[in-house]
Parts: sequence; structure tokens; C-alpha cells
Amino acid sequence: MAVESASTDGAGLLRVEPRELQFPFELDRQLSCKLKLGNDTKHYVAFKVKTTSPKSFCVSPSTGVLQPRSALEISVTMRAQHRKPVDGQSKDKFLIQSVVAPDEFLASDINQEMFTKDLGNEIFETKMRVSFAFPAKETSNGAPPNSHDAGYLKEKIQEVNAALTTVSEERNAAVALSQRLQQELESLTANRNRSAAQNAGFSVLVVLLVALLGIVLGFLLGT
Repeated sequence: MAVESASTDGAGLLRVEPRELQFPFELDRQLSCKLKLGNDTKHYVAFKVKTTSPKSFCVSPSTGVLQPRSALEISVTMRAQHRKPVDGQSKDKFLIQSVVAPDEFLASDINQEMFTKDLGNEIFETKMRVSFAFPAKETSNGAPPNSHDAGYLKEKIQEVNAALTTVSEERNAAVALSQRLQQELESLTANRNRSAAQNAGFSVLVVLLVALLGIVLGFLLGT
């Protein structure tokens, strides 16, 4: 079932939805997604699903027949991944081949020759890429999501506002402490100056008293 390349990549006989296989990513767990094929023609259409990595994927059903104006859902399972892809993309690819089949054709009637171009069969082919979908708050390399995630941006804005509030409160507390220390310093300075002035007045008074006492003593002794 492996395929190396495809020469045709058109709309084909079948309507393919989605046009890219996207697996919701989880480490160490099998990944699965759905693929819908629609036949909008009046013909029976046989199909075959191929992949560049058949050992990594399980496709059910991988072959089948769609009746006119009918649809079919296909399940694609990927083996467990043990590391995260760097860019959310996979190198694996899928190819859906489809051919017009006879009326009342059954899936059991499908054979390899129907999808062999060398036999002159008109084969329509649709290529599909493989990608991964990650949780909203995680990217393929574990980094935060991009700026288009509104929920993520709102959360970050709230964190910034909380940090600014904390910084503002700390700044106001520091300003109040600085003002209180300044007031205490001014009070200590005033008290020291007042004490120095009182001490100076007392010294002058002592000098005057001593001088006066000397005068009195001199007068008494002179008499």
C-alpha cells in the first residue's frame, strides 16, 4: 500500500473532507481522525487509500465502493508518538485513488489492476497532508500559544495588571516610610538644637553668678 509519488492531484471523482488529515496530539497515545468521502456522480466509484508510511497508520476501510450520490466515513489511526513535532506538521502523506466502477460493483470485486495506470485505467488521485492539533495553551515545542489566542492574552493581561498593582503598593509603602523617617530626623534635629540652646543659657547663667559672687566677695573683703 505504500506510495512514492502521484502524477495527478485534482478534484477527482470523490469529494474529500477535510483536505488535510489533522490529528489531536497527545504524547504516547494512539491518535485518530475521521475522513469523509462523498460520491456526487451517477457512477459507482471504487477507491483506495495509500500512505507514504503504511507501518505508522491504520486505515479502515482502506478500499471500498461508493454508490452514486452516497458518502462514507473512514477512520485513520496513527501509532503513538513519543516526541512532539517541531512545527506541527508531519512528513507523512496520503493519496486517495478513485476509478469509475461498473454498476452494482462490490468492494470484494476490487483488485490491484484497477489502480494500475500502465493498464490504461483512468485513475483520479487526491493528495493529503498530515498535521497535528495541539491543546489551546500548548504548541508543538511546548511554548505558549500565539497572540491570536484571546484567552491566553486575557490571562497574561491579568497577570501584568496584578504585578503592576503589587509594584505600586510596594512603591507607596516605600514613600510613606521615607516620609516618616524624614519627619523623625527633623524632630531629632530640633530636639538636639533645643537642648544645645538650653545648655548654652545655663552656662552663661553660671558665669554671671560666679562673676557676681566675685564682686560680692571683693566688696566684703575691701570693707
